[in-house]
Amino acid sequence: LLASRSPLHQLLTMPLSAVHARARAGAIVLTLGLGLTACQPSPEDTVDAPTVELQPGEIARSGSLSVGREALDQFVLRRLQQERPLPGADLSGWYRERIREYLIEADLLQTARARQLDQTEEFQSARASVRREQETDLCLRQKVGQLPPVQRSDLQAEFDRHADQFQRPERRLTLHYYRRASDAAAIHAASTELTTLRERVLQGEDFRRLARAGSDSESRHRDGELGWLSRGELPTAIDVAVFALDEGVPSQPLTTADGVHLFMVESIAPARRATLIEALPALRERLLLERLEPTLQASLASDTDDYDLPDDATLATLLRESDGSDLLLHDGDFQLSVGDFRQHLARIARRESGQGAGLPGDPPTLLRALRNREKLRRVCQAEGWLADDALAAAVKQWEEQRLLELQRRQTLRALAEEDEQRLRLFHSQNPDQFSTPVRWSLRRLRIALDASASTTMAKLEAAAASGEQDLIALQAQVGGEIDELPRQRGADLRRISPTLPALIAPLQPDQLSPPLRTREHLQIFQLLSREDPQPADFESARERVISNFVRYHAADLYRRHAERLFARQPLQIDPDGLQELVSGGLPQTDISPEALDQLLEAL
Repeated sequence: LLASRSPLHQLLTMPLSAVHARARAGAIVLTLGLGLTACQPSPEDTVDAPTVELQPGEIARSGSLSVGREALDQFVLRRLQQERPLPGADLSGWYRERIREYLIEADLLQTARARQLDQTEEFQSARASVRREQETDLCLRQKVGQLPPVQRSDLQAEFDRHADQFQRPERRLTLHYYRRASDAAAIHAASTELTTLRERVLQGEDFRRLARAGSDSESRHRDGELGWLSRGELPTAIDVAVFALDEGVPSQPLTTADGVHLFMVESIAPARRATLIEALPALRERLLLERLEPTLQASLASDTDDYDLPDDATLATLLRESDGSDLLLHDGDFQLSVGDFRQHLARIARRESGQGAGLPGDPPTLLRALRNREKLRRVCQAEGWLADDALAAAVKQWEEQRLLELQRRQTLRALAEEDEQRLRLFHSQNPDQFSTPVRWSLRRLRIALDASASTTMAKLEAAAASGEQDLIALQAQVGGEIDELPRQRGADLRRISPTLPALIAPLQPDQLSPPLRTREHLQIFQLLSREDPQPADFESARERVISNFVRYHAADLYRRHAERLFARQPLQIDPDGLQELVSGGLPQTDISPEALDQLLEAL
């Protein structure tokens, strides 16, 4: 059944990624997938012998909710971009999970529409913006569909030419025990405790059991497991410690700014070269993009309008000084304001850093990419490349996914609010999350880059290393301008440079930071004063407590919602229909939305 369908046109309405909850364990950022793969069905919530006869064409039913073959086909094709069953996995079990996911989402969507979440002004405005973006994306996919098919021989040749690029790094299944400590006495006590725990593990006790019973980290809910990690995914000091460990031997206690950590590597997957089969998706995308680029370049060249694109210096000034209303691009009914562009920058920063901090390195390149998207959209309209029904289907798909996202958030929040005691406990156990941020008052010396930049950098480094505290005297030696910055939070520092918070955090008043180099200046900072965090009581921080609790415990809350739904409306699955799906196999997607985005940015 699935193999008979064209995967490319089904891919036109790719949904948003599955919801994730971000949990912070000390200095370590963890991501919890929120798909129902984390919520395995129990035998009693799946009934293969229906208590109510299923209608013709139905594969499964839960109360008034049902799913047929075609709808599940579409749903599975979209899910394949987020997860695929492992080779040799039980495909019947995998399909059961997809059926559960489909019905849960159908229930959330039904509730969202009943509450008219799609009638708000904010939703309608976002819909109009998405429609323009979808026009361009669909045009690209149509062009991909016109390309000659990629042959196995082409993929093999590309793999042979670039075999060195398909290396799988070493990965380590890492466990973590954390004790929060904020002063010298607490750090000493925590280090002593973790040293004792280390000895107990070496004597044969189970690290996972100890972490589950006593760790202050949210990873305790997964028996201390951080997951399979590669080099560079952890803060530098922790990364070095973890990748120096022998398998099964706990680390020495490691102290960071917020507490003391103990790590153990349970298993090591050595670095290896990927096989051709593993590399096929990336190879196929690469070849398709290479073949598509000349066509796109010709289409872009046919529209000579520059949309009043500002030069790089003007763009930098507008990003720094505008209130957001100034227009960066405009032509006819198309407008892109500074505020809109800042949102694009923020989305890319979140995608690249995982933390939503800082700005991407080259805003002018992104602005040109957005202009090219609009050019391509106009060419598509003028040439009649895009069918109206395809656009309508894509916008409908976005509407459904956005409504799901909104209703899912409301549902998880309502579940969290049911347990006031647990929210208060979460607040008391995570005081750092509900305190005012650290703020630094800084004085900065900036020197414009010129031919002597290397010599100047050496002088700045020497001044910082020697404890030089007089920026005015330093200015007399190297030139530049001194300014005093208003109180800066960590996010403010990252806007100057992603590396700046790490340079400022260890400083004492009057000390100089190590210098840094930006695109236009050499900079060195002097700390004038530091404003330490002030904790907030539960009532004043209530909204943040609920929001953060949902982020930490999203998978657990979603599981609880699923259990309630199927307790009210037992799930029935037609075994014959399920077997027919399994026999059909899984389709291959040709190209991902992310790859198309990369191509547009490159253009």
